[in-house]
Amino acid sequence: MTFWNKNNNSCFRITSKTEKNSYPAVSFTHLKNDVLGVIQTWSDSEVTTKHGFYRFIESGSDVFAPVSVRKSEVNITCSLQASKYDEAYDRGTLNGINKTSVNEILNTIARYSVVDQNLYGSNGWRTGYAVLQEQWLALFGLAIDDPEYIRGYSQTLEYEKEHAILPGGRVLPRWHHDAGDSMYGTFTKDGFYECQWGYMLDSQPAFAIDVAEQFDMNGDIAWLRKFKPACDKVLDYMIRRDSDGNGLFEVIQNTHREQKGTDWLDVIWASYEVSTINALMYKALNRWSELENLLGDPKMSEQYKSLANKLKGAFNKNISDGGFWNPDKQWYVHWREKDGSVYGNNLVSVVNLMAIGFGLCDDPARKEAILSQMEELNKKEHLFIWPACYFPYEAGVGQMNVNHPWPDYENGDLFLGWAELGTRCYAEKNPEIAVKYIKNVISKYEQDGLAHQRYLRNSQSGAGDDILANNAMAIVGLYRNIYGIRPQFNRLYLEPHLTPELNETEVKYNLRTKNYLIRLNTDLTTVVTGNFSVSCKKPFAVNPGKNKVTVFFGNEPAETFTATTSQECKIELMEKNNSMFSWRQSSGNGKVQYTLMGLNPGKSYTVLINQAILKISKPDTKGVISFVSQGDKNAILIKAD
Repeated sequence: MTFWNKNNNSCFRITSKTEKNSYPAVSFTHLKNDVLGVIQTWSDSEVTTKHGFYRFIESGSDVFAPVSVRKSEVNITCSLQASKYDEAYDRGTLNGINKTSVNEILNTIARYSVVDQNLYGSNGWRTGYAVLQEQWLALFGLAIDDPEYIRGYSQTLEYEKEHAILPGGRVLPRWHHDAGDSMYGTFTKDGFYECQWGYMLDSQPAFAIDVAEQFDMNGDIAWLRKFKPACDKVLDYMIRRDSDGNGLFEVIQNTHREQKGTDWLDVIWASYEVSTINALMYKALNRWSELENLLGDPKMSEQYKSLANKLKGAFNKNISDGGFWNPDKQWYVHWREKDGSVYGNNLVSVVNLMAIGFGLCDDPARKEAILSQMEELNKKEHLFIWPACYFPYEAGVGQMNVNHPWPDYENGDLFLGWAELGTRCYAEKNPEIAVKYIKNVISKYEQDGLAHQRYLRNSQSGAGDDILANNAMAIVGLYRNIYGIRPQFNRLYLEPHLTPELNETEVKYNLRTKNYLIRLNTDLTTVVTGNFSVSCKKPFAVNPGKNKVTVFFGNEPAETFTATTSQECKIELMEKNNSMFSWRQSSGNGKVQYTLMGLNPGKSYTVLINQAILKISKPDTKGVISFVSQGDKNAILIKAD
């Protein structure tokens, strides 16, 4: 437990350890005179809640049921640590951005998503929802950057695997502290259920995506392996939902007239072939195609890749040919019904950001058409973030009392949960647009604390009783898409898209107990870790060890080389193509041992240092060459003969 007061820069941490078979429970209560009461209970069995699954009682503090006490001895060790808040949560030098606000958004809004152990979502503990139909849940950890948060979400996914997936592979999309939001008869003994508004089939691909992206964070292949049977079953549930074999997966209802929702926009009656569900399936199939290979199942990997390619082809067809692309409007539509009619032909942000952000839409002309229209319309209305949709949905395709008259709720209001995906879509070509919206969200936080469900389209003021932790997703976008911090299971990959105002940013980052200082400029990225400093003008990745660093050119999954030395060593990556690669090394007079990997065993390679030939050799059968470089400011070139 960490307590802090940002006003006096104080921070107090309590770390408790106890015997193996002792269970803790903690309650927090605001007492008189602004005093926070903290009550910690220890028991030899898991402490249960007193009022259903409620973890928050607005009128009192009796959250937990009484525990039985027997005559025994319990040993509890508490470590107490006092420090300064800005030192305990020092994120570095964030030029051009209010670092204090970034820190507070991540430590309050984003962490609010934790309802309890095994219950992570992106709503919050006050209203007690954990929504599994959101593919961004693992990304919270990327920006929060706390090993305990990451460990907790890994544990949550294990819990969901055992308690939220039905025998046929159906992922129940929500957990709540009572049955009020559930479809009749579906609320389980563990609190998971089908949503009252319909069958939310985005929970299928979202679960598989969250597992894949959490593996990026924890790097634990044994943990991942436990999920293979479950995720294969979860994806198969959707794969079987292509009754006509056209490559698009269908939801349960055939028409909006059934008045049932099926995706995150849950009171819009999307039906039959839904673009959001299919976009999520495309991402899930591609991610698991990679993971199946890693787990030693190339046959399943190929099956997933083939399905993803077929889906992509169908998705990008014109609406007249059975796809989702409207060539007249230059955007993707929300859904196609069984009779071929098209709905959601109103520039739905969620749909089009998914298509671009997940790689379904890789046509530069289409991407430019969508993103330029959205930016022009945002400027016209002076919107601080992207709305759910830009124009009204067709009459009768959503719940009337919340979606009409337009703009209202999911028919036009502003939801911040999609801000990371928005910044992802703009960052590559127009990072200044992405940064603008990140700053807009920070400004809103400084005005109202982001303590809302959504923002009204006309006034852009906060509304809704359910505070959403995913209001922090713009800051996730800052870390992932602007600073370019993208952890992978075996490396820290960096692909920044910086604007000049953010130059000289230095991000302090921790990944799997390894510390990094990431120095960012528009023309060069440098990461410092241990003895090593690695730089490049293009994307690259590193994985440090003791007196060693493994370097990856670009986003290639296989390492390019390792460098080993006990002295400080600076490496600047220069170029790599099919026949050569080069870098510069500065290490004083120390020796650096290099091991090159992934070379062609059938070719000879020349190693040149400062244009002088060091050696000519063939790689071993595994494609490996080793050599030693000694001296300072060496230019190293490896070329295939």
